Amino acid sequence: MNRVKFFTGFLCLLCLSATPLFSEVKGDVNNDTNINIVDALMTAQYTIGIQPVNFDADAADVNWDKTITIVDALMIAQYSVGVITEFGAVIVLNISASDDMGYTGSGYIAVSPMSLEKTEKLGPFIYGTRTFFLHFLPGTTVTFTGVTSGKAYFQWAARSNPVSLIVQGGETLTGYFIAPDPTPRPR
Repeated sequence: MNRVKFFTGFLCLLCLSATPLFSEVKGDVNNDTNINIVDALMTAQYTIGIQPVNFDADAADVNWDKTITIVDALMIAQYSVGVITEFGAVIVLNISASDDMGYTGSGYIAVSPMSLEKTEKLGPFIYGTRTFFLHFLPGTTVTFTGVTSGKAYFQWAARSNPVSLIVQGGETLTGYFIAPDPTPRPR
């Protein structure tokens, strides 16, 4: 009789521990088996300090950068309406071009493989600074190449061109299109 009780108790313990308490699906922060605008809203609330009931923080970090921000909420909202079809790790690209470059050359950034947003090319860049957030599946090897025309040249900060990396999430790259001609920009 004691053996039967122990065995039955052991089986029940296994049943309970095998059932996950939270979703293992990225984006389904309330564990209702649907990724919808409610998940995006709950994530946005969490980013401003509101603690939603049954909120799964692991599921909310959809860009794999180990922090939950409004970017995660936006991605969940985009997913819920079909703008994106997968969640990936984010890479931030800060690209600057000198003011007179439009008169001596131009350039763009080639992205290989394309991002989850289907981005293969960023640009053209003539002048100013722009920031891009591109998403890739974690573990993907991505190559960014600065391509120029005219007298302009391209340089990554502290890296050679092209630059390749294995996506983990949270990487930031800074690149510069530079025109060697000091011709002032017409007013």
